[in-house]
Amino acid sequence: MCCPHFINNIINIKMSVPQKSIVFVCLGNICRSPIAEAIFTKLVKAQGDESKWKVDSAAMGPWHVGKQPDRRARAVLQKYNVPTTCTARVVIKQSQATAFYLSNTKLSIFRTTQIYIF
Repeated sequence: MCCPHFINNIINIKMSVPQKSIVFVCLGNICRSPIAEAIFTKLVKAQGDESKWKVDSAAMGPWHVGKQPDRRARAVLQKYNVPTTCTARVVIKQSQATAFYLSNTKLSIFRTTQIYIF
């Protein structure tokens, strides 16, 4: 899997807030961001921190709203036994306002991920 240590570093950040929130964003919300959301969710569950996190993903534009992740993204997730329930949606102001972390997965899923803290 891609850089689990990167995700573990985010998961283990200590904050005084009861529930942390992250939104993974890519161009259409059918490839990179749903993969990132699914992997992050699986790792959070594996650590027993499911109640501490709200994990989501979104698109920069409306091209694929309402669609499942791309068949290739689903194939990768299935290969590594990572479940997903993602349905493409567009990032909205409320996501930016309520997310502690807004991750831009446009260039590469984790290698060049940018984290914005709100």
